[in-house]
Amino acid sequence: MLGVLAAFATEVWQEEGIGGAALPALSYTTDEGLGMGLVGTLYSYDGETAPYRASVYALVYVTTRGVHAHAIELDWLNVAHLPLRVTARAELNVTRSATYCGVGPDVTCDPVVAAASVAAAGLEGEEATEAERTFYLLRRVQPVLRLDGRWKLGSGWSLLAGYRLQGSRPGDLKARTPFAHSLYARHFPEGERSMASVLQLGVMFDTRDEEPAPSRGVWAEATVRGASRLWGSTMGYVGANVTVRGYVPLVGDRLVLADRVVLDGLVGDAPTSELTIPGGTQTLLFYGDMTTGRGVRIGRYLGRTKVLQQLELRGSVWRPSLAGIELDLGGLAFTDLGFVGVDASDTRTLFTRPLPTVGGGLRIGVDHTFIIRADVGVSAMEAWSPYVYLDLDNLF
Repeated sequence: MLGVLAAFATEVWQEEGIGGAALPALSYTTDEGLGMGLVGTLYSYDGETAPYRASVYALVYVTTRGVHAHAIELDWLNVAHLPLRVTARAELNVTRSATYCGVGPDVTCDPVVAAASVAAAGLEGEEATEAERTFYLLRRVQPVLRLDGRWKLGSGWSLLAGYRLQGSRPGDLKARTPFAHSLYARHFPEGERSMASVLQLGVMFDTRDEEPAPSRGVWAEATVRGASRLWGSTMGYVGANVTVRGYVPLVGDRLVLADRVVLDGLVGDAPTSELTIPGGTQTLLFYGDMTTGRGVRIGRYLGRTKVLQQLELRGSVWRPSLAGIELDLGGLAFTDLGFVGVDASDTRTLFTRPLPTVGGGLRIGVDHTFIIRADVGVSAMEAWSPYVYLDLDNLF
């Protein structure tokens, strides 16, 4: 449920100028409730650099369940007229709806177990009702700073270097403890206070015809990452990630088949907040979210080993122009298939517990610069209950 709030002097990237838009967002997701916010973008075009020379992206978003998602990002291409792209991003994320049912692919999040646990604790009335509701939930506050650099080598190849500084503490803006009587509080009575200071290096290969909404080509990256107390982390681990995305036009650029495969693993000391974050230059939440496992509650499946395969069929139905802004309206159908292992030693049994989801949605392209999506996903793991997502910054 989006409408254009303001737009000004938008130019295509082949021309010089400044462009941008601000969009109000009113959304509902099963996990986070009714949300309201504003997303805005500002672009600088030099007539040569696609999709833009520089951009500033800002998001302010709050839901009725106390979830906050605020971000500001600067993306600068051809820095100092060098083949260098730098992306800097700051975020503040507050969640009261993340899931903790344990670690691994066999967690059940069984409400019968929650009810029995609450009864055994001797809780009654409203206190018992609230304890059952939050038994499989966790709340935490996470400020994030991220800096990524990409040096183009030619023929589609680039070198990558990045840094992520992410704090995490239990609670929300009012409390500093886990939900009382939750499974997470039983496993971590004081919560997990952590600071992840993560360095990342890698390579990228990109032959897409267009960055925000490609219709053909391949985008792939391979990265290694590490967190260490030597550079400010409260944990120590090493990880590796390979991500490949491919796009095949079926009917010109009107009907496109898109695919994404992610292989990720880490070894070492990592809190639950890090188990949800694969490596690479994209920000994903694994497994169960609008980016992975649509149709599964947020972060239900945690593990050090992660595999993802996503397939989407995307159709473009109508391409109007509104207040000088080119829009691309269409629909999509998708399948997500995930696999999660507790640790690296689970590779032999990793593929014995598939986690499939299916769904569809609507897709809005704005001026060939960013994509807004509204998806609905279902899965057998959640008894086919629909999960609704509004993605204001889609990168697939």
